[in-house]
Amino acid sequence: VGARGTAEGGRAMGGDARPFLAHGAWADWSPARRKIAVILDDDRQRTLALVDAEGREPRVLDRTPGVFSSVRFSPDGAWLAYIFHPSAHDEAGDVRLVAADGSAPRTLTPLYGSCRGLAWNAARGEIWYTAASGGAQSLWSVTRTGRVRPIYATPSDMLLFDISPRDGTLLVGSENYRTELM
Repeated sequence: VGARGTAEGGRAMGGDARPFLAHGAWADWSPARRKIAVILDDDRQRTLALVDAEGREPRVLDRTPGVFSSVRFSPDGAWLAYIFHPSAHDEAGDVRLVAADGSAPRTLTPLYGSCRGLAWNAARGEIWYTAASGGAQSLWSVTRTGRVRPIYATPSDMLLFDISPRDGTLLVGSENYRTELM
């Protein structure tokens, strides 16, 4: 579940990428492009932090000896949603929310056996994510107040990558597992 590397920034259509933050994992730009939410990994703990566009001035929002993933700013930039995994050795997790100023951290969902992939649905003002508690990974929604509802279930595992803020189109992946006897 965890990832670790060097965050780099650059222009999409040319120019060299410029490293700006070591030990970074998941990251997301604020809507105004002034701040970056990033998950930092120092081997002992993971830290959800906000940094400026140059990777400086970190402000800690949350810490865990487990793992954080899928950090995403709300469309208005006021909130950050992310997934907390108690262990780096499996995909079990829950969806959490914290204000961009670091206040009001809270857990929004129950702990799922697998939780991965998260995006804000701008049209509905909800956080959508993919999770499973024994069956296949399905698409779920949660409000900022913690009201959870199922959106879509499939017989195969689904992974939410993103939701278009313009028209709500989903970008998802589907995974099918099979076992063969040799």
